[in-house]
Amino acid sequence: MKSPLDELRLSDEDKRRLYETWQAAMATCMREKGFEMEVVSYDATAGTRSVIRTPIEPSAVEQYGYHLPPEKAQPDPMGANERRAQQDPAFMEALFGADESPHDGCRGEQFDRVYDEGGNFWQLDQQIGNAQVELSIALDASPKVQQLDAAWSACMSERGFDYEAPDRPASLFAGESSVTPAEIATRQADIACQLETRYVEMTSGWLADDVQAWLNGNAQTINEYLSLKDDYLRNLAEIRSSLGLS
Repeated sequence: MKSPLDELRLSDEDKRRLYETWQAAMATCMREKGFEMEVVSYDATAGTRSVIRTPIEPSAVEQYGYHLPPEKAQPDPMGANERRAQQDPAFMEALFGADESPHDGCRGEQFDRVYDEGGNFWQLDQQIGNAQVELSIALDASPKVQQLDAAWSACMSERGFDYEAPDRPASLFAGESSVTPAEIATRQADIACQLETRYVEMTSGWLADDVQAWLNGNAQTINEYLSLKDDYLRNLAEIRSSLGLS
């Protein structure tokens, strides 16, 4: 569930457009230097953006427990170009530059041009992201979440499992190399207890309230952020137009 802050920040479609623009700009830069490179689709990078999910579907739990389902994605979105670079020094210099700086070559230069991570928008976006993390940490330490954890833990104990909070079994099993029957049984009990205690519903609601209170107290910062975001996306549109992208 997204919080009010998530709704203000770049959308998934914005992130897709950024990535696709970078790839197109990089390919154009390489073409100007006499090389054709492989352009990797945004969907093919899905594995690099994965986070631990909370599957509710019984079939997913029975198969994967706390593990991520396998992704149909390239583990390295630059793999084909890197392999070619290892065999072709001229291609390597054009793509990555001569001094091994992350800002050099078509890859680094066009990343900086498209993403502009050193600009005011990204700096303020990072501050807002940090604020949300801090709100989440504060909520996790609050008495109301500790009481909810205790209710969840009691529910798990009734089912024969001894954990203090939902993040404990997730951390324990997600790092294992394979899914075991014990993991699946624990995950099934975990989901049942989260539903019984309305864990996700309650914590998401509390976080949304905390975030809204933060927004109300930081209206000037949010207005500045939204103005910078408009400028940022306008600049992205101009770059896309120069590349012949819609």
